Amino acid sequence: MKTLFATAVLVGCIATASADVIATNLVVKAGASATLTFPTREAATAEVALLTFQARLASPRVGGSTYAMRLQLNGQPLEPEHIINKPRTLTMRDGRQLGWFASPGWRVPYAPDFAVQEKSKSSISTADPESHRWTFDVTRLLRPSGNRLVIAAVPNLPLTSPLTLGPIELTFKPSEFVKRVKWEEEEEPVWTGPSLFVPAKTHRVDYRATPRGERALRVKVGAESFDIESEFRCADPKAFRVKRSVRSQAECVEVTDTIENLTDGDIGLMIHHRVPLAGRKVESLHLCGWPKALKEGSQHQAMHPSVFVATETGGFALLARDDVFRVHCRSALEGGVASINDERFGLAPRARYTMRWNFFPVPSRDYWNFVNAARRALDVNFTLDGPMGFISTPRASAPKPTDAELKAFADNRGLRYACATIPYADKAPYRYLHGTGYLEADGWATRSKELLQRLVKLRPGLIPVTYFHEFCSTENGSPEKYRDARILHQDGTQANYPYSYPLPLFCPTLDNSYGRAAPSFFDWARQAVGARGIYWDEMDGTSETFSFDGRWDGHTVFMDPKTLKIRQKPAMITLLSQEWRIKQAKDILRWGPLIANGQPQTESMMRVHFLRFVETGDINHLIHAQLYTPVGLGDHLTEKTEKDIARQIRAHLRFACLYYYYGGHIKTTYPQLTSRMYPFTPIELRPGVLIGKERILAVRSGTFGWGDRSKHEVHAFDETGREAPDFKAETSERDGTTLTELRLAKGWTAAIVRK
Repeated sequence: MKTLFATAVLVGCIATASADVIATNLVVKAGASATLTFPTREAATAEVALLTFQARLASPRVGGSTYAMRLQLNGQPLEPEHIINKPRTLTMRDGRQLGWFASPGWRVPYAPDFAVQEKSKSSISTADPESHRWTFDVTRLLRPSGNRLVIAAVPNLPLTSPLTLGPIELTFKPSEFVKRVKWEEEEEPVWTGPSLFVPAKTHRVDYRATPRGERALRVKVGAESFDIESEFRCADPKAFRVKRSVRSQAECVEVTDTIENLTDGDIGLMIHHRVPLAGRKVESLHLCGWPKALKEGSQHQAMHPSVFVATETGGFALLARDDVFRVHCRSALEGGVASINDERFGLAPRARYTMRWNFFPVPSRDYWNFVNAARRALDVNFTLDGPMGFISTPRASAPKPTDAELKAFADNRGLRYACATIPYADKAPYRYLHGTGYLEADGWATRSKELLQRLVKLRPGLIPVTYFHEFCSTENGSPEKYRDARILHQDGTQANYPYSYPLPLFCPTLDNSYGRAAPSFFDWARQAVGARGIYWDEMDGTSETFSFDGRWDGHTVFMDPKTLKIRQKPAMITLLSQEWRIKQAKDILRWGPLIANGQPQTESMMRVHFLRFVETGDINHLIHAQLYTPVGLGDHLTEKTEKDIARQIRAHLRFACLYYYYGGHIKTTYPQLTSRMYPFTPIELRPGVLIGKERILAVRSGTFGWGDRSKHEVHAFDETGREAPDFKAETSERDGTTLTELRLAKGWTAAIVRK
């Protein structure tokens, strides 16, 4: 066997190895890199050179994963085109799908060793038997004269765990014995028969709800009955009273509980609404919209505060509705009991608060029937327009984009909105100018206005908008200037957004200094930047959930779990800032469109209708958009080509979501499905099929219509995202309704436009 000699540069350490092993047991600190040099021979004909190793992020226990490793061999990045033992996605034991690779690098699991993942039953462990092993085909990258392998531990904030690697080996195998795992995701199968997609004209579930005492309810659906039991616990059981009202609606039961503090002091309550399954077998479980393969667990997500359970005989869902319950809600299925819970509820002396929640009977046991019923109950099926694309303002010394480049950027994306990105300083210290930091924007505004005006001229009807973030302010001296609005940690220190330099965080209210100063941004945006609308980043919350500066939101407390006595009264950022945010949103909507990042976390915010998307660095985040505006931003981590955009659009449709473009880094040369995607007023959402008043969007074959005689115009797009002008779809009339039959090949999508 030929001997290989390697040198590993590991923060000052030198390692050598022999035989087929290039290096062993390497540890690379976060933000550092290891450089290995080694000789080798050329691969023979019909022979493949394989670079294999194990990797993990050192952790005392199994703990999920993150993008943490970047590799280069002889100056060439080792990316998906070289991997042979991994699919595009990593599957967690709870069913969650995560991408293996993105622009920061390769995803690496946290673990104490390389064997524990296979034995672990934790929901955050991986179901992939080779989750720690990487095998790359490096045949064309090797150099007999000498090779240089660089392994970098990506400094993803707040990553501190070292990257630990097992034996790094180079082997040669006959190509016939090398098995390659398909990297691209499997597309929808070709058409195999008619599946009918026509929205129902009426929506009603046949059920009967009967109160059983003051704090229990029985819902009978056919032969099935569900008992809902409520519990209100307080340190002093006589310190409060609850008045309940139950109302039966077309598709759900609405329960309101008015809670009154009868004392002269603050009180805390733990509130639970439980549905015992009484021995029923769970067939599927969704917590906050997330499918749970283990069929148990708990989760918190204010954008989707729900639990859905399907058993062999029926299904149901619980949904928190009021502002406080939504942001506090813990959804769970534990010990055979499904529940929604508020374990942080506080009430001021002599105060009252009304909580609202729904019980949805779902006799079909279809999760998406619940989603669509909830959307109707929430009244969120309003018209969505788009798409939007972000465009960066060049620095003063950088070349300007040509008219041809700008026109291609806007036209091939089919843009309705173009957004100038985060303002930045032209002078040292160079930094982003968030919030009231815009006061120091010097030349950025002038260049942005000129850029946006050119786009509007080149694409008539396009609406220019600009970026805003209310919680960050990089204005010089902001922590002192807006001292009464600072977001503070429990130790009293200023909270900063996690970034490479400080981004101080503030919580605006109608009566604090930052809340009074920040709205001047919107006048500046209209006048100096020429914006006709606003894009609002992280609208309902930021990297900090609570502030410990002495302010209280009136309803959030930390309690002793045994005595239920209040330990602390923090302010929940979402609740504390809500009145201010609603006022600004309504003011903006009087003069232009508003688009936001993040779905509403409260019912009050949800009632102010405007488009909001979610980011998709993790594609599963599209789940959070199911109960408001089903729109996702493109994935800046994995999209590099137009074909990647087409793949991401298909992924969005499978999550029943529309698509908004991320950045302008991808040169687009032809229109894609987004050119036929908007406007869209949701009627019914299904994985792979979105039915709106104006159009139906599909990534699967079937027969589609609206149940009326409207005419249909079909536009189909191939796997690269290009429109196929010769595509034929059969449209017919049956029983007085127009139906279109789509037979889509793998990777194809279509829009049926209603005429």
